[in-house]
Amino acid sequence: MSDKAFGELSKGLLKNEQQILAWKNLDLSFMQCLNLKEEAFYDLSQILKALNSLQKLSLNFGMCTEINEKGFENLGEGLKYVKPLEQINLCLSSLSTLSTKALQGLAHGLKELVSLKKMVLNFASIEQK
Repeated sequence: MSDKAFGELSKGLLKNEQQILAWKNLDLSFMQCLNLKEEAFYDLSQILKALNSLQKLSLNFGMCTEINEKGFENLGEGLKYVKPLEQINLCLSSLSTLSTKALQGLAHGLKELVSLKKMVLNFASIEQK
């Protein structure tokens, strides 16, 4: 999936904002999406901001090699608005690199999740930058 394709999906979802506001669970897998870059993460952050009833979130970015620091910053920015989130599962396995700054961007949003009861983070096979 490319940034452009995910952008179109995001626009379609956000047009039905009243319907997605009631969602309790969201499970997205981007496994091996080699063209997923920071723009897609900005679009994802906009969806997360609209999901103010979300209780469970699972995101799989395994083997997505083009995710950069700005992408993780965008994801963290979106996460901080999902206050009722009780469970999050993030798969970041086999990323080509993961910098400290990228993790800080993600942590910025995670620390705002005051209702969180369970967090699973998968960092298998990552080269730290």
